[in-house]
Amino acid sequence: MKKTVFSLLLVISAFSSFSQDVSGTWVWDSDNDENSLELILSTESKLDLLGSYCAVFQKGNKVDCNDSTEAPNIYLRQSGPNTFEGTFRSSFSNTSGQLKLISLDSDKLQLEVISEPSGEYYLPKSVFLERVSKIDRE
Repeated sequence: MKKTVFSLLLVISAFSSFSQDVSGTWVWDSDNDENSLELILSTESKLDLLGSYCAVFQKGNKVDCNDSTEAPNIYLRQSGPNTFEGTFRSSFSNTSGQLKLISLDSDKLQLEVISEPSGEYYLPKSVFLERVSKIDRE
């Protein structure tokens, strides 16, 4: 029993000590400037994140954005050190998929769609996002 409790405390400690704070605004732009993504994350609890995204593709012809009055469209739970997995809901088709976020450092985040929604959506399948500082947004 003591071994189990100690192991559990060790795992919890590892998650909290190796986890980057990923709350904030993150952005990605395609090399050809035809597609962009803004991801906004907030900490719900020690292991949970909520967020929303706005993806603009085909030079603005396809827009998959969560309205600010809607509930979050990203729900994530920490699955390992600096790694979060969960669901996202496309506002374009109102269908859901699975994604993974990996915090590479304090200013770089990798997003991977691991299960696509059944409907049309415009979240990039695998991209690296950069954190937007408060100064950059002003």
